[in-house]
Amino acid sequence: MYQRIMELLVLLMDEFGKVSMQSDQMDHISEDLLRRGYTEQEINTAFFWLYHRFWGEGDNSFPHSLDIQEPAETAHRMLNSVERRYVTSEAFGYLLQLRNLKLITNRDMEKIIERTVILEVVPAGIEEIKMVTQSVLFEDNMQGGGSRSVVPPSQSETFH
Repeated sequence: MYQRIMELLVLLMDEFGKVSMQSDQMDHISEDLLRRGYTEQEINTAFFWLYHRFWGEGDNSFPHSLDIQEPAETAHRMLNSVERRYVTSEAFGYLLQLRNLKLITNRDMEKIIERTVILEVVPAGIEEIKMVTQSVLFEDNMQGGGSRSVVPPSQSETFH
C-alpha cells in the first residue's frame, strides 16, 4: 500500500527538497502528480507525511521550504561484514539516497538494517529494503514515543 507513497516521497524530496514551496506551487505539483497517475489519496498522504516529518503537529504555520539543516555528524555509515551478507550494495545505496533526501534519519537507517539482518533475507535487494523501510516509516506504533505514527487523511480531506 505504501510503495507508491514512498515513490512520491522520494520524487518530492528529490525535485523540491531544496526549494521554497508556495501553496499555489503545491497545487501545480499535485496536478502534475495526478497526470503521472498518482491518486489524490496518495498525494494527500505524501504531503501529510512530509508535513509531520519536518514540521510536526505543534506548529500551525505552513513552512515555505523543505530545506532543513544538515546533521552535524561527519561520520559516514558503512556496512560491516555481517551486514554485507544481508544487504546488497544497491540496497544500501538506496538507503543512503533516502538519508540524503532527509526521508530517513540515521536512527531509521539503523532500524532498517537491523530488521533486514533479523529477517535473514539473503541478500536483501532494493525491493526488500523498500518493504522494510516502509514498515519503519509508516509503522503505527504508539509505544516508545519516538516513532512517528502518521494516519493518512481521509479521502474527503485535502492536505495539499
